[in-house]
Amino acid sequence: IIVSQSLETAARQSFGAALPGRRFVIETDITSAPAVVVARVIEDGPAAMGPMVLADAQGRVVTLFCRCMPTPSRAVSGEGYFELRPLPLQPGATPLDSVLRLPNDFFRGAAAKGG
Repeated sequence: IIVSQSLETAARQSFGAALPGRRFVIETDITSAPAVVVARVIEDGPAAMGPMVLADAQGRVVTLFCRCMPTPSRAVSGEGYFELRPLPLQPGATPLDSVLRLPNDFFRGAAAKGG
């Protein structure tokens, strides 16, 4: 999982420090979700411009970054546009708030922003 710096900061304000064995505050206890890892925290951009997805030759996602961040690649071989849409929770899927330590106002804030 990749999270924004503002979300990690909000988690730090709500929960304090990262849990033992975890790198980021937003990560839940390693025993309750050992396969869930926050790979990185990305900087918040000056404007909501959408993420850029860097994929390898096989189409696997390598990283996600904001358009306002320095690019981690030297050359772009192609580009395309996409729209991020909420994905309905599939039967048997784990809700996000059970594998991340989300601040109390996380869902209220997302609803206010139309998320």
